[in-house]
Amino acid sequence: MSADPVSAGLVSVVGGRVGGLRGGVSAGAAWREPADILANDISPLPAQTPLVHRLAPFLVNLARAAAPARAVLWTSAASWPVRPSAGWTPLVVRAFGPDGRLHTAATAASAVSAGSAGSAGSAASAWSAGLAGLARRAGRPAGATVQVRDGARLVGMITVACWADDLVAPGLPAGLLERTQDCVALVLREDRLAAALGQQQRREKHLDDRRDRLAHQLAWVCDAERRRLAGWVLAGADGALTDVEGHWLACVAAFDEQRADDPGEGGPEEGDPCAALRRMRAALDVLVDDFRVVVRAVAPVTLRARGTGAALVELTAHLPRPVRFVGDLGRRVGWEVESALYHGAAAALTMMSTAGVVIADAVTAGPVADEPVADEPVADEPVTDDPGGGQRAGPGASTADESVLTVYLRRVDGRLVVRVCDPRPRDLGLVWAGLADDARRMVALGGGVRFEVTADGAAMVELWLAERFLGAGFAVGAGPGAPGPAPTPAGAQIGTVPMISVPTPPTPRPTRMVPPTEPSRLRR
Repeated sequence: MSADPVSAGLVSVVGGRVGGLRGGVSAGAAWREPADILANDISPLPAQTPLVHRLAPFLVNLARAAAPARAVLWTSAASWPVRPSAGWTPLVVRAFGPDGRLHTAATAASAVSAGSAGSAGSAASAWSAGLAGLARRAGRPAGATVQVRDGARLVGMITVACWADDLVAPGLPAGLLERTQDCVALVLREDRLAAALGQQQRREKHLDDRRDRLAHQLAWVCDAERRRLAGWVLAGADGALTDVEGHWLACVAAFDEQRADDPGEGGPEEGDPCAALRRMRAALDVLVDDFRVVVRAVAPVTLRARGTGAALVELTAHLPRPVRFVGDLGRRVGWEVESALYHGAAAALTMMSTAGVVIADAVTAGPVADEPVADEPVADEPVTDDPGGGQRAGPGASTADESVLTVYLRRVDGRLVVRVCDPRPRDLGLVWAGLADDARRMVALGGGVRFEVTADGAAMVELWLAERFLGAGFAVGAGPGAPGPAPTPAGAQIGTVPMISVPTPPTPRPTRMVPPTEPSRLRR
């Protein structure tokens, strides 16, 4: 049996002497032009009509033109949406036997050996042998055989053989076989395009659902950040301004009292206007400093000037625990990516440096199977001195001080990765609860967060984000279960795996949680 790829699928229509149920017609009677069949018989059919029903009229027409004869269309598996069963069992059988009767698939084998005294089993064997003979001819084109091509692509082959002998090519009207293959190629192309359209529509629906899910996550994150900033602006600033206003009123009252009593006298007493002005100046300084802290946390100057790594190094100067940095994020990327990664990493650093009770559970946000970096840092990391204030060290640096947090910076497979390791973890339940909003933000932007406690008791928080976003048609990289193949178009962000939901923290969320950002450490 030939292993030619064009013989992977099969549509078989077997034709013989065509006529009424009681008689026959001569060879070549009642055949039609393939273009007429395509326009009048095939085109009006509903879009849901099976492919075999749209192809059968062409082969019946060939059988009529060469009656008594058989016409078989072989198609390659690459172009056939429905694969046949093992062997050469035909998917569709239409037979006009020598007696001029129309036979169904169940009686096709008997039609092959009509007039013989063989049993039903031998008739079935004859039918199978006839198909095998046509399959061999499809592998070695000869006689009335034509290739069906869609441009330069071979999509099938049509063979026509006499009813009595599969190896004998019947007589056909000139050009009929070639015109038939042109029309068959059009039908096959339409079917392939319809299948591709259905696949793209399913993918579009999948991407629409993912877009809506991410938009919901992003809206939730933006609302949480808005509430956090509004809390400081409305509550913290209002309290500070009330304090400043009180000092100003005290200063005015002191001036009025001094003018009423004796303008030449004054001292450091409580009613002294100079003392009131000094207190008001101190209150204003506190208000301005707090505002600067908030602005620096939202948009640090170092972040825009030197990137995420330098901004994190600057942040460590305000943390209660020492931090060392290993590696680098490489070349600069877009502001949106650097800012999102910075805020997530800053939240992790801030929370891990201020937390309290050891736990032993591991929690993961995002698919563990798609970890962007290995569990152990690369051994040949260079030693880098950074003037930003944080410690940077290579693998040879001393790790005797277990209070030191280690930050690994990597760029892996189109991702920017920040890993924060704590050799002596404390209240990680509070840490993970505090990072829930930041995890949602990273997921909404196409990244992820992974939280884990290793076997030796060390804690690790890993954040990653694609190095760029798409300008249109957000994020490709469909998750598991996406319908059909999902090729990544040019310019798409790579290496991201969407996380469907943010896991719940291992411990109950506290009633009053300190937000994991720089200004939250100073908020009372």
